[in-house]
Order: sequence, then C-alpha cells, then structure tokens
Amino acid sequence: AVMIDGIPVNDMENGQVYWSNWFGLADVTALTQVQRGLGSSRIANPSVGGTMNIITRGISSEAGGRVTLETGDSRYRRSSFSYNSGRLPGDWGFTLAGTYRESDGYVNGLYDRMYSYFFKTEKDFGVHHNLSITAIGAPQSHGQRSFRARLSVYDTEFAQRLGVDSVIANTARNQGIRYNQHYGYLNRATVNGPGDTTFAVRDGLNERENMFHKPQFYLKHTYKKKRLLISSTAYASYGRGGGTSSRGVAQVPFVNGLYTFQDAYYQNRYGSAFVPAVDPVYHPTESKSRAIISRAVNNHNWFGLLSTFQYRLPK
Repeated sequence: AVMIDGIPVNDMENGQVYWSNWFGLADVTALTQVQRGLGSSRIANPSVGGTMNIITRGISSEAGGRVTLETGDSRYRRSSFSYNSGRLPGDWGFTLAGTYRESDGYVNGLYDRMYSYFFKTEKDFGVHHNLSITAIGAPQSHGQRSFRARLSVYDTEFAQRLGVDSVIANTARNQGIRYNQHYGYLNRATVNGPGDTTFAVRDGLNERENMFHKPQFYLKHTYKKKRLLISSTAYASYGRGGGTSSRGVAQVPFVNGLYTFQDAYYQNRYGSAFVPAVDPVYHPTESKSRAIISRAVNNHNWFGLLSTFQYRLPK
C-alpha cells in the first residue's frame, strides 16, 4: 500500500502504483514512512506486504525558495521551482512547487513530456485547530517499450556468449540497446492537386504511448488538545487518460521488427490493387481505415474521508 499524506494512491483495479502520475513528488517530500508487513500504524489501507506513506512539506518557519535547471543527453531538459512563504501574520502560510521535464528518450520512441504542480496552504485557528488544503498533480505523456524481448534482439554476440539461442527465423536481431519493437516511421502526405503531393519529413512513431493526469485534492482538519488528537481528511482524485496500441499494422521482420506505419498509411489512404480504399458497404465515397492506432481510456473519480482518533491514557 502506497499513500501520500495518508491518502491511498494504488490503482483500484490491480493495486499497482504508476509513478509517472506522481512526477515531481520528490521535490516536495518531507519524509517517507516505511512499514514492513503488518503493524498497528494508523493508515487508510490494510496491507499484509507493508505500507509506504510519503509526507509532503508543510509551512516552514522562514520564507525561502529555489529554482533548478537541468540538462542531459537525448535532449533532456528539466526546470523546477519551489517557494515556501513561512509563517505569515494571522498564523497561516503556503508552499508551492512546479516542474517541467521533456526529452526524446535514450531509447527510440521513449519521449516524455511531464508537468507537475503542488500547492498547500494551512492556517492555525487558536492553539487547538489547524486547517490545510492541498492540491497535487502531474499531467504527462510518454512513449513505452515492452520489457520482455529476446536478448539476441539487442545484441546477438552477447546472447551467444551466454548460450542463448539467437537463430530465430523472421525475428529482428542485433538492433542495439536503443531498439524499440513498437517503433516505426511515417511520412504523412498532403495532396495539393492532381499529380501534386507533398510529403512531410519522415517522423518516428511509437504505437505505444501513455497519457494520464491524476490530480489529488484534499482538505485536512486537525484538533489537538492535551492527550487528544483527532485528524480528518476529505479527498478527491480525478484520473483521466489512457494508452495507445495499433491494430492491423504489420511488423517487419514478423516478430519484434519495426512497424510498417507507412504501408498502413498508404493502404488506408489509397488502397491497393487487391483491396480498394473505398468500401461501399462502409461508405460510398470515404476511405475505410484497415489499420489504426487505438486508445484505451481509463477514467475514474475517487472520493474518500479518512479520520483518526488518538488518546494517550494518563500514566
């Protein structure tokens, strides 16, 4: 079970945690609580395997900020900032942070475009009550590559030294560590008139991409008096996004080869001698796509209320 400020973030269907949804979280983490196995900690999710609770930063006693710029290979660029107001007059304050990252990816087609934002404001009402509001999210998109492939696909010589069979018919071999079996190339054509067709620069295209945004908002109230502590949090999370994959697009070689997006594009637009582009059953004049890139959508609305009560008995 993984939580942020005590709020569960595991996927409700399979229990997994997609860390790309929490890009930028490291910049606002104050501490991480880790518990192995069962225990008596006050958490939202019971978990036999253990729990991880990431606590975000609160309002510090003094104001301050930071700006960070990073760069690297594969056109990697990252910019981030954070600011903490400190304790302001009226016993309130706020902290905010933002990050932007982009790169072409070390592996072909594994680009990423990511943002993150974090905002928290809190106020003390007397000595017993504290109220805080927090918003956190990271809209992102990135290319993907399957993590299971034969070693000979990347390095035939290395596979042979390890005794792995590298002679497989119709299989890509010795493509290098940057190889991506979901990658291909495509020139989109623009028909200006009869006999006048303009082709764009050849673009790389990954059939597997992921786009998601799962912001989380929560309102927390804490009451503390002598031996009594009551903490209540109302939260809401809205997940929007999904992933892509191709249908009807061939690979050459047949297994783990580059996708023939160009052939599929021509087939969809112009047809062939055997299969015309226009299918009268579908439409009398419009072309019918026989190869597509589809998107699986996973949207959810998640609401909850967490409340803990603690009382220390007198000695």
